[in-house]
Amino acid sequence: MAELPDRMPEGCNFYGLLETAQEPAAVARQFESAGWRAEQTSGTIRLEIGWARLTLENGSPMILRGWIDPPERVAEVLALLQRPGLQLVSQWINEQGQLWRDMPFDPAMLDPDDPRLPAEIKESIRQSKLGAVSLPKSRKPWWKFWS
Repeated sequence: MAELPDRMPEGCNFYGLLETAQEPAAVARQFESAGWRAEQTSGTIRLEIGWARLTLENGSPMILRGWIDPPERVAEVLALLQRPGLQLVSQWINEQGQLWRDMPFDPAMLDPDDPRLPAEIKESIRQSKLGAVSLPKSRKPWWKFWS
């Protein structure tokens, strides 16, 4: 998977890297089905809705960047891209001006002895390390486990 830049690129509050075998037009259709407007211009597709303006740039990976206002609606954009055949890593500036990232969840990064983790998650980590259970690939943001 491609790596996000260390800092937010200029001119946007949302930046994502999308790996997929799909064409940009197929990705744009997902947005259109959710009420977005899509307009293709010289190698990019502009995606707009009342609260966001994004640009989808063709490449490997594709780049999805732009403005989401208010930033709390980032989850709606992420939900549009949680489909089979799409893998997205993204970062955005939240309401408090902090940089946040959404990356594929890897249970191997968690410590099953961490007292902050719920018991069922601790057990699933132990089982996956033993090879007894194959965990599905989850898109849960890592910070949801620490609240």
